[in-house]
Amino acid sequence: MNKGAGKMQKNRVEENILLKALTALTEETGLIGQVFPGTVEAHPTRWDKQIIFTLPGEQHEFIYYAEIKKRVLKEATGVIGYQFKELGGRGILVTEYVSPLLATTLKTLGIQFIDTCGNAYLNDFPLYIFVKGNKQVPPGQRFAAAPKAFKAAGLKVLFMLLCKPGFEDKPFREIATAAGVALGTVNTVFNYLKNNEYLIDKGRQGRKLLHKEKLLTRWITAYPEELRPKLKIGRYTAKDVHWWKDVVLPDFCYWGGEIAAAKITEYLKPEIVTMYTHEHLARLFTQNKIRKNPNGKIEILEAFWGLNQFQNPMKTVPPLLIYADLVATTDARNHETAQIIFNDKLHEFIRKT
Repeated sequence: MNKGAGKMQKNRVEENILLKALTALTEETGLIGQVFPGTVEAHPTRWDKQIIFTLPGEQHEFIYYAEIKKRVLKEATGVIGYQFKELGGRGILVTEYVSPLLATTLKTLGIQFIDTCGNAYLNDFPLYIFVKGNKQVPPGQRFAAAPKAFKAAGLKVLFMLLCKPGFEDKPFREIATAAGVALGTVNTVFNYLKNNEYLIDKGRQGRKLLHKEKLLTRWITAYPEELRPKLKIGRYTAKDVHWWKDVVLPDFCYWGGEIAAAKITEYLKPEIVTMYTHEHLARLFTQNKIRKNPNGKIEILEAFWGLNQFQNPMKTVPPLLIYADLVATTDARNHETAQIIFNDKLHEFIRKT
């Protein structure tokens, strides 16, 4: 499928979801939604559509920017909530189906939504709607798979490109080794990037990554759904909650999440300890009296990049991964710290053309 046809198909899918969701909402509640034509630009993220809701016989209008997603996993709710914050309550999630459990989660996080089954949450005084429990129609419908570039292996390649400026110009074999993936995965990802205008290939003059902010946003949205769950080694607890402050990590073990954020910003007081590792940590566990606990505040994940890629004195993962860990949570303080990291560490890179 060529680039133009692929975009047209994606647009048709999104428009179909939006039309069905608006129709279902009207049938369920009487609320009428109208869509502005074309796309909408809202700094710093591009939103899919702008919607105006009106109640029959009422003059008041409720205006929202819509994010249209075919499917939504619970792991992505933190990212969505973080992205919606810039809209000051004017963001709405539009998707095919929101389960009762997910509906409750979204409501708790203040994420307004509508789906194609009539489930909805809108809280914009004097408007208040909360509908959950409508079943998915048709039953057994399967969701379309995400592009391979945004599945687990592809995300590893994109991670390297987003963390290492100019790395897109390296030989494919070097990129594959650094990302810890097969050579064919690199080829698949680069074909996707070229076909979707994220990359320009000038032959002997080299390759150049484009639209980095949009690509970064897509990466942090896909990461908690597609890759992070596959990295979990386990949850643990320690006798001393401050054990991490003076510990020396093994060579190929790195701080992530709140600990890494605290180290590079000096702003956050961490509660969850996140570590990414290439090594077994038996000695570290013994020395610090760490034991397995499914509800513990220590999470250990597999480091998903090649050895010796991101060494630094503070033993932290790259800022992109710290940022992704923070926005995937539902903690407001974490989101504030994520914005600091974006401004101080990521902004300069993604703004370069």
